[in-house]
Amino acid sequence: HVERRGMGRSTEPARRRASGRGAAGRGTAGDGRVRGKDLRRSRGGLPSRAGALRASNPGLEEGIVFVSGGTYTDSVTAFRASVSNAFIVVVGAFSPFVNNLVKCLERAGGSVEGIVFNPLASSRATLGKQQKELGVLLIDIGFGTTSFAVYEESKIALCGAIPVGAGNITNDIAIGFKTSVGAAETLKLQYGFALAKDVSRKENIDGNLSKRFLAEIVEVRLVEILELIHNELKRAGVTAELPAGVVLLGGGAKMPGLVELAKQEFKLPAQIGLPDLNNFDVRNAAYEELINDPEFGAVIGLIRSSEADNVLRRELKHGFLSRFGFLRKIINQVMP
Repeated sequence: HVERRGMGRSTEPARRRASGRGAAGRGTAGDGRVRGKDLRRSRGGLPSRAGALRASNPGLEEGIVFVSGGTYTDSVTAFRASVSNAFIVVVGAFSPFVNNLVKCLERAGGSVEGIVFNPLASSRATLGKQQKELGVLLIDIGFGTTSFAVYEESKIALCGAIPVGAGNITNDIAIGFKTSVGAAETLKLQYGFALAKDVSRKENIDGNLSKRFLAEIVEVRLVEILELIHNELKRAGVTAELPAGVVLLGGGAKMPGLVELAKQEFKLPAQIGLPDLNNFDVRNAAYEELINDPEFGAVIGLIRSSEADNVLRRELKHGFLSRFGFLRKIINQVMP
């Protein structure tokens, strides 16, 4: 569940929808006064929505909540302040999904400092201030899921994820051509195209596989992904123009013809997003070429998120903010 709320007076009820992985919602800012009941109200709707999701997905356990990049359970209610202006994004996820991811990283020898919702990380690396101010839709097409985020006036208007990704295209090709998943992945990467009308019916692959039929399979699934996101925007009331258009990320974004398909679906300008590598000291030109890719948007965004958190921690400990003990305690509550 993803919900945007202002800290303070009761916010406008968020519109939401239960699905296989979660739901998305939208709210408005309050008066800036933080009260215990406001925090409880902000989280109060999560149990009922979690119950609805568990009912449709047997085996799901208690959920956890991400607040502005931090990971919290009930401890989020310890947040206290007399008057504070804040605008936060609350993202709900279920423990089994997150715990499995953390365990995989730890078994591989890594450690987890914090958790950041994928499109929020991607936006740090690929979206500029002007794009966020004007209004922009970011879509990150991964292998198993597709996540998205909408920015309006430099604030998040909506974000969420759907359980459909580029891997579904591979499966469709395997079924359509009656071949193995490995062979289908090769066909997708080497010959896939998102607009079937632009592929001649006479074109063949290895003399006997129709390239037009392949493009039709790819297009149907990509149209479904874009329509699902478009419907989420409509359901949440995000109908305003987004002058900065659509920014496409992830491995699935590299499919030829996808930019034009996105333009058709959203009636907006569209482009492939690339991570901003400024301030990165990449000493090997080959590595720079490798990571200057839409597939690495979320990874670069995670590095930037960690960097920003470390800067804030140093400021809280030694800088100007260290003079305000109450403010330091508040910020520490919402950091991973």
